[in-house]
Amino acid sequence: MKSDKKFFPSMMGIFCFLLLGALMATDTQLHSFDKPHGGVPHGGSWVVLLDEVSFVFLFMVLMVSLSVFSYSRGYMSGDRMWNKFIVLLFMFAFSMILLSLSASPMLSILGWDGLGLSSVGLIFYYCGWVGFRNGMVTFFCNRVGDVFFMAVILVFFVSPTWDPIALMMFLVLSGVTKSAQFPFHIWLPMAMAAPTPVSSLVHSSTLVTAGILIMVRYLHTSEDLSLLMKGLVFLSTMTLILSGISSSAEQDVKKVIALSTLVHLSMIMIFISLGDYFPAMVHLLCHAFMKSGLFMVAGWQIHNSSGSQDLRGLASHPVSSPTPWAVMSTSLLSMVGLPFMSGFCSKELMLSSLIEDSHLSVPVLGIYLGVFFSMMYSTRLFFLPLSSVPGVLTMQDWGSEFRMFFPLTLSSLGSVVLGSILYPLSQRVEEMQESHFTMMSQKGVVLVVSLLALFFALLLNMGVAKKKISYSFSKMNLVPYVCSVMTSSSRPTSSWVHALDKEGFTGFLVKKGYLIFKSMSLMSIPIAESSKPQFIKLFLICLMIHTIMYMYGSKIIYKWWSK
Repeated sequence: MKSDKKFFPSMMGIFCFLLLGALMATDTQLHSFDKPHGGVPHGGSWVVLLDEVSFVFLFMVLMVSLSVFSYSRGYMSGDRMWNKFIVLLFMFAFSMILLSLSASPMLSILGWDGLGLSSVGLIFYYCGWVGFRNGMVTFFCNRVGDVFFMAVILVFFVSPTWDPIALMMFLVLSGVTKSAQFPFHIWLPMAMAAPTPVSSLVHSSTLVTAGILIMVRYLHTSEDLSLLMKGLVFLSTMTLILSGISSSAEQDVKKVIALSTLVHLSMIMIFISLGDYFPAMVHLLCHAFMKSGLFMVAGWQIHNSSGSQDLRGLASHPVSSPTPWAVMSTSLLSMVGLPFMSGFCSKELMLSSLIEDSHLSVPVLGIYLGVFFSMMYSTRLFFLPLSSVPGVLTMQDWGSEFRMFFPLTLSSLGSVVLGSILYPLSQRVEEMQESHFTMMSQKGVVLVVSLLALFFALLLNMGVAKKKISYSFSKMNLVPYVCSVMTSSSRPTSSWVHALDKEGFTGFLVKKGYLIFKSMSLMSIPIAESSKPQFIKLFLICLMIHTIMYMYGSKIIYKWWSK
């Protein structure tokens, strides 16, 4: 109890100090989201900037981090590695704050790299094979984007007038990898090996939003980049379709929520590719509160189900635990777009902006698909625990404790009122233009799409769908399943394909590479139990690989494009 009294004031003091220092050290420079001010300052200066982009991300990170830190105190109580966990979690949040305020290459690198290293450490937290495999997949996928981001920074150090198309392409590739867009989408569901508070922070306001941050701040949108932007729309649409289908069949509650994050990130990326930043930022901010609340409730459900993450066996009921159930219902209703909630306001703004300002069919289709899949997985998350046989109840209602009631209430308030507050601000950002709503016919399409999604989700919940369909479409990598049908006559090939289907392509390579490395090295890698010396060795290996990729990858890319 004494430690709790010290914990909350210290965390509040640290966050307030960071915010006050940012306000005092910067000049307020406001820029419209509709007129991007891209460009990375060159040189070795340490520049901190507080503009609209910084304010949105800073507010999002501070509020969500505050609720997650409070939630972690209750969720991780009694954990013997609490000190290591809280240090890594604080470094993770601080890196995102630093990246949000950075307007120079030096600070951007510190924040960007701090996110990558601290995220790998948090995924390795439990030190098992699953954590090792998923952490290495996350590490290598993000290193690809880091090489491109380092190439952009190095070019601005050497020659700021270099080919802008190549620079923007490198910037888009780095943002795509960090925000888990196709073909790098596999790492985000695998990051679920981290503790639930980490998942709540990663999927709402930190790691996955870092790619969006650098693209909003630095990306130029012009006619010369039209082909690049069309490619980004294609990648985002592919991610939306794959993640939406997988979320409609996945049975792991944390993976369903992770896949839903990919759906919303894809919708945001579509608007960034069109250069329409304000609707993207509003939806990103509303999504952060909705998703953090869902992960907190998912952690409560997992604890009440004796550690089981299967949707069909979660122990949760609105009568026995009203507070978490109310938070989950609020977040899901906001996510599907219940009128006048945050999700409704952000999607209304996105649809109206897209239909008025653009006649592209692919972005409009992408938003409709996002609405469809949002209703699908939200229905499954709501009804499957109700229709399942509850497990053994091991904990009481967490809402009765203040350290759990506070984060749940904060996320619920954001899910309800934040969109209504931000929607009128669109008039100010767009120079007090007359506000508009979408045409009634377009709203009718959205209603029909939502009802169809509700119908199909209820069919899946009642068991009408075959188990084979659920198995095949619950994987993000759908190609190996098709190949396994074609190669069923060949046992060696079929076994390799089934391994690919189970682990994913990158996870399969990591597993094979791990076995080769273990047979050739005398160093033992932690598999079943935690060990501090082994963890340090593993961290040093990751750091060495990270340094080599930075040194040689960036140099090769720079020389290739300089020819």
